Amino acid sequence: MNKGGPTKLGITLIVLTVAAILIGAVVWAGSGLLGTEQTQTKLSDAQQLLAHPTDKTSVRMEIRGPITAQENHYVIAATVAQNSRNITAWQGYNGRVVANQTFDNSPGAFADFMAVIQRQNFMNSQSSSLKTDGICANGQLLSFQIFDGEKKVGDLWSDSCGDTGTYAGNTAAIGIILDQIPNSRNTISDVKSKIGGEFSGVGNIFAL
Repeated sequence: MNKGGPTKLGITLIVLTVAAILIGAVVWAGSGLLGTEQTQTKLSDAQQLLAHPTDKTSVRMEIRGPITAQENHYVIAATVAQNSRNITAWQGYNGRVVANQTFDNSPGAFADFMAVIQRQNFMNSQSSSLKTDGICANGQLLSFQIFDGEKKVGDLWSDSCGDTGTYAGNTAAIGIILDQIPNSRNTISDVKSKIGGEFSGVGNIFAL
């Protein structure tokens, strides 16, 4: 006779209920961990390198000018690495260097620079169905790149013609990169006079 104590059925139900709660807790915890892993894997290799640069990391911005006569065509590249900063300009389509300046850099300055451009979502990307060959012929094509040593890990693009490129970061990164190189804007102006053309678009380099 049961004198107020739990029955076998009651004990069984209690055991099953506790087991169900424990199983549910394990499943919930596992799904939380899985969700965290999935969120982490959404970062591209370029974004990972941007967030955790090494002493071999470098950032490069390349500006291709309007597609004109070779005498007036230009390409400018600004590169920032842990130990150096460089700006180089080429005239024409055969890689004739018309300006090249290199400056020292320091690990502390580079770390601050990387933190700033990460805040500008420098390696954030978006899909684009467009190819860059011949695009924005009357304006500028910009490439935003990040390297691990000699290996190019990320390469995104935008242009001054309003096309949808793969670069989804803030255009403020353009000025931030140029500000890393002393007198970079003067260098651009000097190249303009050397080439002798109008250097179309360079004056609007920040108006993308």
